Amino acid sequence: MCDIADALQHIHRCGYIHNDLKSNNVVLEIKDDRPPNPVIIDFGKSLLASKAKNPKAKPLYVREHHKDSYLAPKLIDGIGKPSINTDVFSLCFLIKRVYGILKFDPLPIVGKVLKQPPESRPSISELKVCFSCN
Repeated sequence: MCDIADALQHIHRCGYIHNDLKSNNVVLEIKDDRPPNPVIIDFGKSLLASKAKNPKAKPLYVREHHKDSYLAPKLIDGIGKPSINTDVFSLCFLIKRVYGILKFDPLPIVGKVLKQPPESRPSISELKVCFSCN
């Protein structure tokens, strides 16, 4: 999770929003005898943060489908544009799913982030402290 957070932070430092972070868009690169390296892929929905615009609200039947998904609520409702905060939401949703699959105890910060308004979400650096990243 720390490596994924680092990669996402790098994307943001380059001025981009991934805008589609989910389990299908993280693959493990395996080389020689090194530990697997997670790689974020599929930049088809990524965009320069400076060019982000509010998406159209999804129809009600689509909103229901995405109720518990990696998409930040403000993107589903069309009330906010993609941002670092929406990527943080997606990262926390990904972590929640991975921890659930592995049957790890959920991290309290992850549940909190998924319920917080975007402006109250911590930065990736603050999240990494909670994950005990070095």
